[in-house]
Amino acid sequence: MSAEKDARFDTVYKFYTDGRRRFTELIRLKPTQVFLGGFIPPLIGSVAAIGIALVFHNDEISNYNWQCGRARLPSLSRIINLPLERTFWQLFILMHVPIRVVELFTGFSRYNRLLNVNYANKRFYHFMRYAYLLVGLAELFFLAALSIIGERENIRKSNVF
Repeated sequence: MSAEKDARFDTVYKFYTDGRRRFTELIRLKPTQVFLGGFIPPLIGSVAAIGIALVFHNDEISNYNWQCGRARLPSLSRIINLPLERTFWQLFILMHVPIRVVELFTGFSRYNRLLNVNYANKRFYHFMRYAYLLVGLAELFFLAALSIIGERENIRKSNVF
């Protein structure tokens, strides 16, 4: 009876065992899907925010007085701090952050496996792997911080990010 029950109600998840450990695969994503999830949302958010700002709020983003003097060209930080543009920017930029973290750790792991045994500068290769991971995480952190802490909240912190 239990064998019939197991055959009729297959589980959605795949289980793998590796010695003592048991792994459960919740979802399997193709590399193209992960890339598109990390690339398309920020592209849509950027184009939407910049397009809306240029069409509807051109006077507010160019030729304005700022703490450093007169700004004659539109600035991205000014655009993403306008109320309507900020909504699109934050929605799409912050949506892609988790998938980018997965991409960074996957690339870090993959570059470890791609190391050629005949490569002479292995220490430099590993240094570049860690640099890839740390610079990528820093870029994500500062992009998210710039999106969350804008000119309206704190001008000084906005200049740092």
